[in-house]
Amino acid sequence: MGPLSAGRVRAARLSGVVAGSGHWPVVHREEAWRPRRFAYSRADLVDSSETGGPMDGAVLGLLTALTGIAGTLASAFMVQRGAERSKARELEHAERMRAEERRHADERTALDTRRSCYVALNTAARYYHIVLTDCRHALQADLMTEELRSRLDEARVDHRAQHAEAQMVLPDTVLGAAGGVNRGLNSVYGIVKRLDSGSHPAGESVLDVEHGLSGAWGHLVAMRTVMRADLGISESGGKPADEVVQREADSSTSPEPPR
Repeated sequence: MGPLSAGRVRAARLSGVVAGSGHWPVVHREEAWRPRRFAYSRADLVDSSETGGPMDGAVLGLLTALTGIAGTLASAFMVQRGAERSKARELEHAERMRAEERRHADERTALDTRRSCYVALNTAARYYHIVLTDCRHALQADLMTEELRSRLDEARVDHRAQHAEAQMVLPDTVLGAAGGVNRGLNSVYGIVKRLDSGSHPAGESVLDVEHGLSGAWGHLVAMRTVMRADLGISESGGKPADEVVQREADSSTSPEPPR
């Protein structure tokens, strides 16, 4: 068989068929230019990314796994943050409770300190008043003794010490009343000492001691009233201290304050 024409060679190459004998088969012209039918369809030629092939399945699985992991981590993070906020609230509440307890403890301590100071000052002032009253009786009867003079000086020193300590503790309202007691008692003390030594001015007498003791007792009642009011056990029913003093003075049947 003679050599093939160029067209037939191209047709043979397109057909992909080579004779086993080493000779090119005879290819008719109409067969060489006829479209070939292949064993795969058009759908197989479409890119797998458009048809959801195996690659899309792997990506989808990976995204699903990542989403699950992210959700788990986010859930754990939120649980941890919630626990931290709850713990912070508990600590804050505990701190407020401790601060409140400290405040109440400080208030109780301050109240106990004032109460002790009130008792000591009131006791010292009343004793000072009692000794001055005894001196009035002794002066009136001209029976002043060294023992009574010594008691008077001791009462004065004790009251002065208690008053000086109270100045560091008492609130202003109580301190003002205590100051009135201190001035009244010391004024009577001066009259007693002058009468006892005979150095009193003309016109000063035991009657001045009596008047001074009455005024000092009024200051004592006022001081006791404001002390009790400050401790929350006031007996005045909200009435002013002057009214309470007047009420007690009117109800007193003895010319001398009770001891």
